[in-house]
Amino acid sequence: MWLYNLCSPVWESQTVRSGGPYHQASTLAASSEKALRSMLEGESLEAFEQYSRAAGSASALEVAEYFELGFKLAFRLLREVSSGSESFAPGNFL
Repeated sequence: MWLYNLCSPVWESQTVRSGGPYHQASTLAASSEKALRSMLEGESLEAFEQYSRAAGSASALEVAEYFELGFKLAFRLLREVSSGSESFAPGNFL
């Protein structure tokens, strides 16, 4: 339960809100892709679909990499704090 209490404000602040910047960007990307697909055919359409798949894969890998980096950083920070490291002594932050 303590983990939920710790994380719930973060989860709530990260939701995609209608009209928010993420919603606007994803809506624009989807409508632009749809318009572009309707203009392409044959080899051009195949190339665009291959690009779209590759870009989606790269984006997913980037998100996973950033999550892993943040998780490792948070774990290291918690480990340092819990070990009583002098660099994280309260006096160093005052």
